[in-house]
Amino acid sequence: MADGDGKYFRIDIIKQELDIAIDGTDEVDDQRLQQYGREISSFIDNELTPYAVTIPISDANITTDLELLCTYGVARRYKIFKNNFEAGEAYGKLFDDLLNSVIDRFKANPTRSKRTAVTKAYRTEPQLSDN
Repeated sequence: MADGDGKYFRIDIIKQELDIAIDGTDEVDDQRLQQYGREISSFIDNELTPYAVTIPISDANITTDLELLCTYGVARRYKIFKNNFEAGEAYGKLFDDLLNSVIDRFKANPTRSKRTAVTKAYRTEPQLSDN
């Protein structure tokens, strides 16, 4: 990872998505983008914790989507910060749709997920008030 990158975000990809120069001439919002990237990465971890066996996710097929997910999340926050609410809403919809898709993939593949069905025999116990 390049300097300033996080678990699921790469600053150069985010800047490219937002049409910000990546040649080093436009670094005004770099700290803000990195902060947003760290916060969105943490949010993604929190959302996936009930489904994933390990955090951070190391599966290459999933991490590609997580990087895109983080890019959408950062872009959403950045666009709202810049008062471009329509673009922020569009990125928010992309973020929500992709997050739900990733969660559905975890649920569908039992080797990736912590969630397993456990069946137990039904049994009753006397209530304390019955004594």
